[in-house]
Amino acid sequence: MDAQAIDAILQKHPREPGSIIQVLLDVQNELYYLPREVLEYVSKSLGVPVSRSYHLATFYKAFSLKPKGKHPIAVCTGTACHVQGALKIMDQIKPEYLEQPSIAGY
Repeated sequence: MDAQAIDAILQKHPREPGSIIQVLLDVQNELYYLPREVLEYVSKSLGVPVSRSYHLATFYKAFSLKPKGKHPIAVCTGTACHVQGALKIMDQIKPEYLEQPSIAGY
């Protein structure tokens, strides 16, 4: 964990529990995920229980507890996209790069 980078993010926001979501969003934008130690550090800094930070990080789809790439790829697999050849595109992407393809679309 780069404490200096996290401290710089924390300095941009009021040190109060109401800032937690924006701080987590900024951390997510910086690190591309929310490591456990960062959740603990941010929670302590803002006076928020770690359970609350973890709840927010798992509730909102914008957050990830697993490292992600800088440029995530999404392939539409809805009906219109399927008809236009979405499966051909997915076949060209290596399976290890796909997190969890969704048949229902994105």
